[in-house]
Amino acid sequence: MDFDRGSLVGLDGGIMRITVFLGSMFGSRPVYKAAVTKLGRWIGKEGHRLVYGGSMTGLMGTLAEAVLSAGGKVTGVEPQMFIS
Repeated sequence: MDFDRGSLVGLDGGIMRITVFLGSMFGSRPVYKAAVTKLGRWIGKEGHRLVYGGSMTGLMGTLAEAVLSAGGKVTGVEPQMFIS
């Protein structure tokens, strides 16, 4: 999976808020963790922002950590019923 600025940049050339829906578990294939790590690094490096399900576990947590460690910003959206 390759990400380049030309294929994924926002229509106005500015910052994108990228929403990702994925599991809070790792699943059975290590390739999933590698893919979300690569995506997260790209999001952060390019200055885009992640909007995701808010969990810090599994694939969601891996993605958020990758964005943050690459200097990006993350917004977690988690329903109150999951927090209580």
